[in-house]
Amino acid sequence: MKEQALEIQGIRVSYKIAGEGPAVFILHGWGRGSDSWAEVQEALSRKGYLVVAPDLPGFGRTRVPQSAWGIAEYADFVLQFANKLGVDKFVLLGHSFGGQVAAYIAATHPARIEKLILCAPAAIRREPGPKEVCAKYIAKSGAFMCTFIPSEGLRRFLRKVFASILGRSDYLQAPGIMRKVMEKVIREDLSAIFVNITANTLLVWGEKDRPVPLEDAYFMEKRLPHSVLRVIPGVGHRVHREVPKKLTEFIVQFLQAP
Repeated sequence: MKEQALEIQGIRVSYKIAGEGPAVFILHGWGRGSDSWAEVQEALSRKGYLVVAPDLPGFGRTRVPQSAWGIAEYADFVLQFANKLGVDKFVLLGHSFGGQVAAYIAATHPARIEKLILCAPAAIRREPGPKEVCAKYIAKSGAFMCTFIPSEGLRRFLRKVFASILGRSDYLQAPGIMRKVMEKVIREDLSAIFVNITANTLLVWGEKDRPVPLEDAYFMEKRLPHSVLRVIPGVGHRVHREVPKKLTEFIVQFLQAP
């Protein structure tokens, strides 16, 4: 596997590339960047694919965008990235936030997608229910009260606790403009454009996924006419980290199918 870089929109983009054959692009989720997909990338490259995994702007070794990007901006970036590499049509694999971007690309630029693989894509955004609203109110109130605690160490600890209750630990760790990016993308619901996805699609979900619940998988399966769903028992949100061999097996079976 080689790590390389190129420039798009004035941003130096780091990416990993491995193998030879039909192109497979991997879009990582919110967090570590392409590093988290290294095991799956290597495995797919050994199966006869050219596997490319960029660090999306604001993640890994690619610097943050200059403004608060939304899903459309990230999608445009991915297409420009493919153009720079001279790849017109490719298999697109996306996980969580990266799956949200991948679904948008597949719906708006279907001619570019050979096949689509979505691992628990964060593409459905619902209004919070009474239980979630109550939990957020308590957590926000607690976070506010932290400002009156004299101990800096205790304040940091309690903020992390309340952020966890809010489901916002990623938000606290996000640097500068990336907090605004996160605020933007978590409001973008793509349900209305699922009908525009025409590519053969593999949906992969962990049975115990909490950030992107299994009900989203069944919702998407019904709305994507050319999709197949694989649910992995006993696995959570990060299927690529928990069961990389099983995930690779599903992907290869899907790619080799007519």
